[in-house]
Amino acid sequence: MTSPKMSQAATIDEYLAPLPADQRAALEWLRRQIKAAAPGAEECISYGVPAFRLDGRMIVSFGAAAKHCAFYPGAVVEQYKRELSGYSTSKGTVRFQPDHPLPAALVRKLVKAQIARRIGKKQRAPAPAPRRVRGGTTLTAADFRRMALGLRGAVEGAHMGHPDFRASGRIFATLHGDGRRGMVKLTPEQQEEFVREHPAAFEPESGAWGREGCTAVQLDAVDADTLGAALTLARRNAEDRPVGRSRRSAMPARAGRRAR
Repeated sequence: MTSPKMSQAATIDEYLAPLPADQRAALEWLRRQIKAAAPGAEECISYGVPAFRLDGRMIVSFGAAAKHCAFYPGAVVEQYKRELSGYSTSKGTVRFQPDHPLPAALVRKLVKAQIARRIGKKQRAPAPAPRRVRGGTTLTAADFRRMALGLRGAVEGAHMGHPDFRASGRIFATLHGDGRRGMVKLTPEQQEEFVREHPAAFEPESGAWGREGCTAVQLDAVDADTLGAALTLARRNAEDRPVGRSRRSAMPARAGRRAR
């Protein structure tokens, strides 16, 4: 997960500048391979990490964590599982050590496959419609649970009668009792960007918990890629939060309630 300083970066250069030399070099190299595979893509910062946008759609992103670097090429990771067998992967994520980067040819394959998937999907859509998962069905509580538990180190628990999902012993997401909504624990900055880009799907929870980043997700208004990105960030936030946090940083007793 990015440090607070890096999470406030406005450009990729600003994000990379404070990194250790080996991580910075590895991610600069990855950046070049992405640009070679998608020469028309625009660089940006999305959800606090370096990303590339093409024809108005996010295609791939990357970042640095405490003990590894990560590449986020989206759902095409599953398609290339065999070629990625030497790396740690989860839904939409490839983790690698700075001294063991992904082969250039594989990076370009992943980028091009994600472009075909994301841009092709946009071209096929005749008009805006409710966001759907693959196969045409609305996302459900079962999808939320499957995606949360698919993240590295995630386990299911319960809090005040609601299913919750934890990493490193800390809650990063919950399911509401109605089965139509979930909650992801973002930073306030991440929350602001999700709400701005997907106002029908994301909304701050009520009160102080919402102001601290707890964000409600409307499952029938979010697509699988966007929910996957939110859950991934929430898990990383939980993993990086200091153990000695204040009592106020614990889960709210009624997580999942929103202001009406």
